[in-house]
Amino acid sequence: MYKFFQIPYRNNGRDFNGCDCYGLVKLLAKEKQGITLPDFNYENAQSNDNEKFFNQEKNNHHWKRCEPKEGAIIVIRIEGIAKHIGYMLDATSFMHITQQGVSVGNIEHHLFKSRIVGFWSYHD
Repeated sequence: MYKFFQIPYRNNGRDFNGCDCYGLVKLLAKEKQGITLPDFNYENAQSNDNEKFFNQEKNNHHWKRCEPKEGAIIVIRIEGIAKHIGYMLDATSFMHITQQGVSVGNIEHHLFKSRIVGFWSYHD
């Protein structure tokens, strides 16, 4: 897991040279579950376009709403908009990346608890 903490933030990045929140989730899903998540690009990771994507994708038959669990993605509101995701490491902790770098958060922490939109798992 240490190698993931070395990844710098890069808008639309999808590899270990740099990634955004969706890029990190893609890397983790591939390494930990062998799942290749669908890709999408957007103009800016902090834009409202992410909310459109999440709303479309969570209604896609490949994404199933679930309880917090290892391998699920967590969708988080930032400034009232669902535009950030992380990868659940277990039932309470998740890994995510921001412009400050990769970190691990806890769904019970006051910074996240009230901003969680939900949890989804991907099924091919």
